[in-house]
Amino acid sequence: MQYRDTYDVSLGITITFPPAGQMARQSINRSQLHQRYKGISHKAATLRTVRCESKAEIEFQRMLECMPDVIDYREQPATINFLQDGARKRHFPDFLVDCGDHYPTFVEVKPHPSKVNQEIIDRTQLLSENLPKLGFRYRLVTMSELPTLVVENCHTLLLYARRPRLKFLTDLPNDGSFNSPSTWGSYLETQIPLAAQLILSGHLHINMNSPLESGSIVSLTPTSEGTLSWKNLI
Repeated sequence: MQYRDTYDVSLGITITFPPAGQMARQSINRSQLHQRYKGISHKAATLRTVRCESKAEIEFQRMLECMPDVIDYREQPATINFLQDGARKRHFPDFLVDCGDHYPTFVEVKPHPSKVNQEIIDRTQLLSENLPKLGFRYRLVTMSELPTLVVENCHTLLLYARRPRLKFLTDLPNDGSFNSPSTWGSYLETQIPLAAQLILSGHLHINMNSPLESGSIVSLTPTSEGTLSWKNLI
């Protein structure tokens, strides 16, 4: 996804986007980012590496990967300059999430509410109130408030989904193994990567609030509880 720079003089807000394929905060030394803070995005037509700056950010990135209604997202997506209490300030949100509803959402991720000071609270309130006037939303997410099981299940699914990657639904085996409700443990070792990819894409469903075990139900329709979606998060 690519966006045009935008501004509103009356609001004192300017949003500047970097060139395609680049991050807004160029001062980041990518070679120094810890390996565990690198993820893979399955959302684009081709796999791409996602570079995060913290454990909280990589955990949030994994959750985005497991939300079928998220079309695409970018890390360090833009520079937001804004006026607050008479002072000009600059902000680099951690993510920009697109779920196809014409209101992409900038997201700032913190590990715990204790890391959210008054400056961040004031900034969040200002941007949450005013960015919709420019066609965007703004959301502050603290990872400690999200279910640990959901984060762990996302990590597990992504590990299984790495290879082989399902390119088209026609790649599915024609033995009917994915055409009826089943359990996670009933899949053969060679079928698990496909099952994980179908869960990520929203073609199969599990209860993300329960441990992913051999007896976990894999259904063809969304479960009554434990469905992970961007709409439910925001």
